[in-house]
This record gives sequence, structure tokens and C-alpha cells, in this order.
Amino acid sequence: MKKLAAIGFCFALAVPAAHAVEWKESLSHSTSGVSKLIVFAGPGDLKIEAKSGLSQVTAVLKISYPGDKAVAETYISKSMDKYLKKNGKKLTLKAGYLKKIKTKDKKAKIDLVIQMPDGIYLDVRDTTGDIEVAGLKKGGRILDGAGDLTLSNSSGKLITVNDGSGKLIISGTSGKLKINDKRDDISVSQHRGELVINDKKGNILVEDVEGRVRVSDKAGDISLNRIQGKVKITNKSGDIQLSSIMGNVELKDGKGNVQIQDVRGNLNVKSDKSGKLAVQGVTGTVKGVNPQT
Repeated sequence: MKKLAAIGFCFALAVPAAHAVEWKESLSHSTSGVSKLIVFAGPGDLKIEAKSGLSQVTAVLKISYPGDKAVAETYISKSMDKYLKKNGKKLTLKAGYLKKIKTKDKKAKIDLVIQMPDGIYLDVRDTTGDIEVAGLKKGGRILDGAGDLTLSNSSGKLITVNDGSGKLIISGTSGKLKINDKRDDISVSQHRGELVINDKKGNILVEDVEGRVRVSDKAGDISLNRIQGKVKITNKSGDIQLSSIMGNVELKDGKGNVQIQDVRGNLNVKSDKSGKLAVQGVTGTVKGVNPQT
């Protein structure tokens, strides 16, 4: 990482058969007086690592273009922005296309590797490509267009993830976590704090949560295991499996099978339009079903 940052700018031809050019650039800026980092990322993978003890944001950009060096230089200068600027308490990093560039004309890709202090808020707006974020301590917001997203070992008063398409994997987080997802699967594990999931399509797996869990799902299976807190689920279509819940459970179920086991609290099933329903090991009051014990 340090070596790349020192290079700043260099060209390196890729495999000749691919007739593509690749190069790396580095950007850096002090975070003195900065409370928020905003990242605008274009097509390409994005990796962000927040660390303690850092006093600046550094970014390494790997840019690839399917053409020769001269054409690539001209294309990038006319089509893309690459900067790291401070405005008040905000630091903005952009590595992507100008707004005027049409989708059919987007030929280059930028992979980003960013290191930042863990004591500032992160705001990411990404178009396409996989995202990895780790180490946040002041929370953040991630707006992802398309691509897999991994968030780990992060905390803050509020972490919001708005995901378009691609798998979503979150682990080792704390604080209020809010997920808005349009499609594909969601996995959340080892979270401390409130968890809210609004999902349109895709399976949901939640395990080892210390806090209240609310899930609203239109289509896809839901599995919740080892939850220490109240659980509220609204589901239109898909199977539901709950186990080892230490708190009251409220369930609005549409189409699909339901299996509930080991609930240390009350259970209230408000509707079950179709599918099999199996309930065991509820210690509190049960409404809406005849549990098997």
C-alpha cells in the first residue's frame, strides 16, 4: 500500500492479447477537522478499511481501459473525475464517470482501495462492482447499485445499507443496523443492537443478534436463529424458520411454511394463509396457533 501511494502515477501494459492498458494512481488528504468521508465510486470493485491511528485518507485507484495508452489517456481526461477534496467538515472522494457520459460509452473501470481513520462517518455511493467495508466506528451509509457487499467489524449509532442487487453479508457489527434490499440474499451474524430489514426479493439469514429484530419481506425464505430480543416479521411469500428466540415474537405470515422452536416469550401469529405451521417450545402466551409441545 505504501509503495503504491509513493508511486502516484504509472502505466503498465496488461496482457497483450487483451489489448488493454492498466495503471494505478494514488490520492491522499489530511482528515484534520473532517467528520465525514463521502465516496462516489463508478464501475469497479471498492474496498474500504477504517483503522485507528490514521490522520489521512489514502486511496489507490487501479484503472483499466480496453485500448492503447494514448487513447486511454484522452478518454479518461474527457470522461472521468478523479479527486479527493475537502469542503468544510466533509472530505469527498470521486473516482468515476462524469454525469454526461452515457452508459454505452463507459469503457473504463476503476478498482478502489481506500484506507481511512475509523473515527469519521462514511457515506458511500456506488454504481456497480463488489464492495468490502470494515472497521467503522462512527457508523455510515452505503448506497450500492449492483454487486456483492460485505460489511464487517463495524459500529456506530446508525449504519444504513441500501442495496440494489447482489449478495449482502454483514458480520460483527453494533449499533442500529438498517438494511433496504431489492433483490438477492442477505446474511447478518453477530450483531449487537437493533436490526431492521426491508427486503423485496431474496432469502434472509440472521444469526446471533443481541437486540430487537424487525423484518419486512415480500418474497424469499426467512431464517432467524439465536436472537436475544423481540422479533417482528411481516412476510408475504416464503418459508419462515425461527429458533432460540429470547423475546416476544410477532408474525404476519402470507404464503409458505412456518417452523418455530424454542421461544422464551410470547408468540402471536396474526395470519397464516397457506402452508404448514409447526410450533414447539414456547414458554409464554401463544395466540393464533395451537402449538405442539
